[in-house]
Amino acid sequence: MDRNDFPHLNDSQYESVRKTAGIFGMEALQSLVSATPAEQVERVNAFDTYERGLIAHVRGSMQPPMAEVKPSHQKPLRLKVSPYEGKEGENLHFWVREVELAMDAALILIEQLRVAFALSNFSGRAKSWAYTREATTPGCFASWVQLCEQLRAAFLPANYEYRQRSRFLSCKQGKRELHEYTQEMRELTASLVRNPLHEHIKVTVFMDGLRVGPVRTQLFRVRASISKRRFKWPSRRSTAIARHARQHLRGQGALRRVRIAHAPVDLSPWNSGSPSSRTSAATAAEGWTI
Repeated sequence: MDRNDFPHLNDSQYESVRKTAGIFGMEALQSLVSATPAEQVERVNAFDTYERGLIAHVRGSMQPPMAEVKPSHQKPLRLKVSPYEGKEGENLHFWVREVELAMDAALILIEQLRVAFALSNFSGRAKSWAYTREATTPGCFASWVQLCEQLRAAFLPANYEYRQRSRFLSCKQGKRELHEYTQEMRELTASLVRNPLHEHIKVTVFMDGLRVGPVRTQLFRVRASISKRRFKWPSRRSTAIARHARQHLRGQGALRRVRIAHAPVDLSPWNSGSPSSRTSAATAAEGWTI
């Protein structure tokens, strides 16, 4: 094969001609020599395209197969929900929260399915009310939120939040343990859904209802020391710390009053009307305030 037989081809095209002769033999080369220059270029380009495709196929088959990435799907978790009967004394707010947790765990997102799941956990008076409403007014429970609103209107007294707020404002610790008092305060505040109390009101009522003792004294001191910062509703951790402090103080026996390092003040001039004497007495009394 002579290079002069293909003067119109460049070096890369001529290299393709040599590969063609090596693969297909001299007959293919003679056929290519007898072809016109345009046909020669067309055949050489077709061979180059075939060669590149073959190389790509071989390289792809030699690479290890990539592991198929399977999308991670969350598996629904089925939680048992206590049935709501609509009896007096049942905590509707806690039941609603229990149903919401169960629906989220079961991955129930469609509103109609959420309503159906809630209806399946009714019994007694509540079940009769719900299915009577559904039979007389189809589609009355269009969403889970709407069902909750109708439940509150049907099974909670008209003055329910007023009564709960009144109970909260008048709640006292009394002879109960600290954790029992805190739990009742939490339950009362959780029932105030439509008109929740402000945080500073919760803290004030909680502190005022504490039984007089070391825990109350310590909490008032802590509150005074952080008065410039936000005082949050007592957490479980702070309640546990206060209970531990009380037990520790009980183990030490009777509490000893801490003496305040103030100079003795003669209170006899208090009634004399002297402004300076009144100021000194008030300053001394500040050391004993809680």
